[in-house]
Amino acid sequence: MARRRVYLFLGLILLLVAVCTVVSFKNEFAGLNRVSLSATAPNQIRVNVDVSGVFRFTDIEKLALPADCRVEEVNVSVGENFEEGQPLLRLNPDDAAILYYQALLQQRALEEQRDQGDEIRRELTGHSLSKLAEQTAFLAELWQNEGVVYAEVPGQVTELNVVPGDITTGRSALSYGNLEGEGYFEWTVDAKQYRPFTEITGQGEGFSLELKTASRLYLEEKRIYRYASKPVPVESVQNPVHGMHAEIQMRYFSDEYPAVLPKSSIVTEGDGSTYVFVVKERDSFLGVESYVQKVGVTVEEQDGTNAAVLAPLEGLVVHSTRPLTDLEKVLMIDEEL
Repeated sequence: MARRRVYLFLGLILLLVAVCTVVSFKNEFAGLNRVSLSATAPNQIRVNVDVSGVFRFTDIEKLALPADCRVEEVNVSVGENFEEGQPLLRLNPDDAAILYYQALLQQRALEEQRDQGDEIRRELTGHSLSKLAEQTAFLAELWQNEGVVYAEVPGQVTELNVVPGDITTGRSALSYGNLEGEGYFEWTVDAKQYRPFTEITGQGEGFSLELKTASRLYLEEKRIYRYASKPVPVESVQNPVHGMHAEIQMRYFSDEYPAVLPKSSIVTEGDGSTYVFVVKERDSFLGVESYVQKVGVTVEEQDGTNAAVLAPLEGLVVHSTRPLTDLEKVLMIDEEL
């Protein structure tokens, strides 16, 4: 009878130990860091580089104003659009009339020189007469319009160096871009960001245009590349303004790398070194268990999502329920393919 009680007591103790072991194992199991796994795969890296650019008119005309005329009115300003036939500015009509008659007298004098001179003099005089004829025609039109300069084509003022009350000089002019013509984009790229870009887009408020590169110049002292696009129709740019800001987005697809992994799985140390966690197995008193180990990686190239490394990796941790520590025991909950 006593022996049976001893056996019963020992059985209860063993049962209690077993229950405690199971409970302890369940608690440990429940507290494990859960991880999702994947593996590196061959892929390309897509690099996006966004920089600031400007829009400029390709066709810019310079309207030179006759010297020694008082500016009475200026009807436009830099950046303003104007229509064909719109008055741009007004010069003093009396000053314009004096210049017109002076041009006529000068033209008559040159014609007399041309008729009396030798062949070389006639050729030089003929060239001067050709230039003077253009000026005389402009002055005649200005005189007939009472000093008002009208727009010959729709345009946008890009430069204007006179104000009412000024006396014009040989440098007085109004420059404008042709709104029915073409424009282009300019931008720069830091040398560190340079790639053989395959796709370029110019974007702004209300427009997005695919651009082709017309020129690329490397400025060594500034360590930048200066780009200019091929011309695009001005009408394709909504509300174009010469020199306005534009966003330039450039894309580059790398060659295929043998090992590409999610960028989020890479940890960067303070010294710039990089590593990932991979899952390995080891024996324990309860059997085989999984744990994570740091593995250093060298990043060849990266974009906003992925990174290319030197060597393929198996059992790569791409997600964990909390931050990992080296050699920590973990529980695999799934595996991403």
